[in-house]
Amino acid sequence: MDKLVGSSLPFSQEARSLLRSIAILLIPKSEEHELPGGNDDAIFAHFLELAGPNSANINQCLFDLQKKSINEYDDSFLKLQSNQQLAMLHTCSNLLEVLIPNIAFAYYQDPRILSALSLKDSPPFPGGNVVEEGDWSLLDPVRKRKPLYRIP
Repeated sequence: MDKLVGSSLPFSQEARSLLRSIAILLIPKSEEHELPGGNDDAIFAHFLELAGPNSANINQCLFDLQKKSINEYDDSFLKLQSNQQLAMLHTCSNLLEVLIPNIAFAYYQDPRILSALSLKDSPPFPGGNVVEEGDWSLLDPVRKRKPLYRIP
Protein backbone atom coordinates (compact mmCIF):
# COMPACT_ATOMS: atom_id res chain seq x y z
CA MET A 1 0.00 0.00 0.00
CA ASP A 2 2.97 2.33 0.55
CA LYS A 3 3.63 2.31 -3.20
CA LEU A 4 0.34 4.04 -4.02
CA VAL A 5 0.38 7.73 -4.79
CA GLY A 6 -2.02 9.77 -2.65
CA SER A 7 -4.34 10.53 -5.54
CA SER A 8 -4.49 6.88 -6.59
CA LEU A 9 -5.87 5.72 -3.23
CA PRO A 10 -9.44 4.48 -3.63
CA PHE A 11 -10.46 5.89 -0.23
CA SER A 12 -9.95 9.34 1.25
CA GLN A 13 -8.45 9.78 4.71
CA GLU A 14 -11.94 10.39 6.12
CA ALA A 15 -13.28 7.24 4.42
CA ARG A 16 -10.36 5.20 5.78
CA SER A 17 -11.09 6.52 9.29
CA LEU A 18 -14.74 5.54 8.92
CA LEU A 19 -13.83 2.12 7.57
CA ARG A 20 -11.34 1.52 10.39
CA SER A 21 -13.96 2.38 13.01
CA ILE A 22 -16.47 0.08 11.31
CA ALA A 23 -13.89 -2.72 11.06
CA ILE A 24 -13.33 -2.76 14.84
CA LEU A 25 -17.10 -2.82 15.39
CA LEU A 26 -17.46 -5.81 13.08
CA ILE A 27 -14.43 -7.72 14.42
CA PRO A 28 -13.45 -6.53 17.89
CA LYS A 29 -10.06 -7.24 19.43
CA SER A 30 -9.94 -10.30 21.71
CA GLU A 31 -7.91 -9.69 24.85
CA GLU A 32 -8.76 -13.18 26.10
CA HIS A 33 -7.29 -14.95 23.05
CA GLU A 34 -4.76 -12.21 22.29
CA LEU A 35 -6.09 -11.70 18.77
CA PRO A 36 -6.16 -8.42 16.84
CA GLY A 37 -9.35 -6.73 15.77
CA GLY A 38 -10.47 -5.71 12.33
CA ASN A 39 -8.69 -2.37 12.68
CA ASP A 40 -5.22 -3.94 13.08
CA ASP A 41 -2.80 -2.24 10.66
CA ALA A 42 -1.92 -5.36 8.65
CA ILE A 43 -5.49 -6.66 8.51
CA PHE A 44 -6.88 -3.24 7.65
CA ALA A 45 -4.32 -2.69 4.87
CA HIS A 46 -5.29 -6.05 3.36
CA PHE A 47 -8.97 -5.13 3.74
CA LEU A 48 -8.39 -1.90 1.81
CA GLU A 49 -6.81 -3.88 -1.03
CA LEU A 50 -9.75 -6.28 -1.13
CA ALA A 51 -12.31 -3.47 -0.95
CA GLY A 52 -10.60 -1.36 -3.63
CA PRO A 53 -12.61 -2.71 -6.59
CA ASN A 54 -15.83 -1.74 -4.79
CA SER A 55 -14.56 1.68 -3.72
CA ALA A 56 -17.15 3.71 -5.63
CA ASN A 57 -20.01 1.80 -4.01
CA ILE A 58 -18.37 1.85 -0.57
CA ASN A 59 -17.61 5.58 -0.77
CA GLN A 60 -21.24 6.30 -1.68
CA CYS A 61 -22.47 4.14 1.23
CA LEU A 62 -20.06 5.90 3.61
CA PHE A 63 -21.35 9.27 2.41
CA ASP A 64 -24.92 8.10 3.07
CA LEU A 65 -23.89 6.80 6.51
CA GLN A 66 -22.34 10.15 7.44
CA LYS A 67 -25.37 12.01 6.16
CA LYS A 68 -27.71 9.76 8.15
CA SER A 69 -25.54 10.16 11.26
CA ILE A 70 -25.68 13.94 11.03
CA ASN A 71 -29.44 13.90 10.44
CA GLU A 72 -30.17 11.58 13.36
CA TYR A 73 -27.51 12.55 15.91
CA ASP A 74 -26.26 15.95 14.72
CA ASP A 75 -22.74 14.55 14.74
CA SER A 76 -20.25 12.64 12.63
CA PHE A 77 -20.36 8.83 12.75
CA LEU A 78 -16.86 8.81 14.23
CA LYS A 79 -17.95 10.91 17.23
CA LEU A 80 -20.89 8.66 18.14
CA GLN A 81 -20.82 6.12 20.97
CA SER A 82 -20.20 2.54 19.82
CA ASN A 83 -23.80 1.49 20.56
CA GLN A 84 -25.03 4.39 18.39
CA GLN A 85 -22.57 3.43 15.66
CA LEU A 86 -23.83 -0.17 15.73
CA ALA A 87 -27.42 1.03 15.53
CA MET A 88 -26.51 3.15 12.51
CA LEU A 89 -24.75 0.22 10.83
CA HIS A 90 -27.81 -1.99 11.25
CA THR A 91 -29.69 0.43 9.01
CA CYS A 92 -27.04 0.34 6.26
CA SER A 93 -27.41 -3.12 4.75
CA ASN A 94 -25.84 -2.04 1.42
CA LEU A 95 -22.65 -1.03 3.19
CA LEU A 96 -22.52 -4.16 5.33
CA GLU A 97 -23.08 -6.44 2.32
CA VAL A 98 -19.84 -5.14 0.84
CA LEU A 99 -17.78 -4.68 4.00
CA ILE A 100 -18.45 -7.89 5.93
CA PRO A 101 -17.07 -10.32 3.32
CA ASN A 102 -14.01 -8.14 2.68
CA ILE A 103 -13.12 -7.62 6.34
CA ALA A 104 -13.76 -11.30 7.09
CA PHE A 105 -11.52 -12.40 4.19
CA ALA A 106 -8.77 -10.02 5.30
CA TYR A 107 -9.07 -11.17 8.93
CA TYR A 108 -9.07 -14.89 8.25
CA GLN A 109 -6.17 -14.65 5.79
CA ASP A 110 -3.94 -13.09 8.46
CA PRO A 111 -1.23 -15.55 9.61
CA ARG A 112 -1.83 -14.71 13.29
CA ILE A 113 -5.49 -15.65 13.04
CA LEU A 114 -4.76 -18.81 11.06
CA SER A 115 -2.19 -19.97 13.61
CA ALA A 116 -4.64 -19.24 16.44
CA LEU A 117 -7.10 -21.51 14.63
CA SER A 118 -4.35 -24.15 14.16
CA LEU A 119 -4.46 -23.75 10.39
CA LYS A 120 -1.55 -23.51 7.99
CA ASP A 121 -1.11 -20.19 6.25
CA SER A 122 -0.05 -21.90 3.04
CA PRO A 123 -1.99 -23.82 0.40
CA PRO A 124 -2.37 -27.58 0.93
CA PHE A 125 -0.53 -28.32 -2.31
CA PRO A 126 2.12 -29.17 -3.58
CA GLY A 127 2.68 -30.98 -0.27
CA GLY A 128 -0.88 -32.23 -0.50
CA ASN A 129 -3.13 -33.78 2.07
CA VAL A 130 -2.74 -37.38 3.17
CA VAL A 131 -5.76 -39.44 2.22
CA GLU A 132 -6.10 -42.92 3.66
CA GLU A 133 -6.68 -45.80 1.27
CA GLY A 134 -10.32 -46.78 1.26
CA ASP A 135 -12.31 -49.85 0.35
CA TRP A 136 -12.62 -49.63 -3.44
CA SER A 137 -15.22 -52.44 -3.45
CA LEU A 138 -17.75 -49.82 -2.31
CA LEU A 139 -17.81 -48.61 -5.94
CA ASP A 140 -18.77 -52.05 -7.36
CA PRO A 141 -22.54 -51.32 -7.45
CA VAL A 142 -21.86 -48.14 -9.39
CA ARG A 143 -19.60 -49.93 -11.85
CA LYS A 144 -22.19 -52.69 -12.42
CA ARG A 145 -25.16 -50.46 -13.17
CA LYS A 146 -26.13 -49.42 -16.68
CA PRO A 147 -24.89 -46.04 -17.92
CA LEU A 148 -27.15 -43.10 -17.13
CA TYR A 149 -26.50 -41.63 -20.56
CA ARG A 150 -27.26 -42.81 -24.06
CA ILE A 151 -24.35 -44.39 -25.93
CA PRO A 152 -24.48 -43.42 -29.65
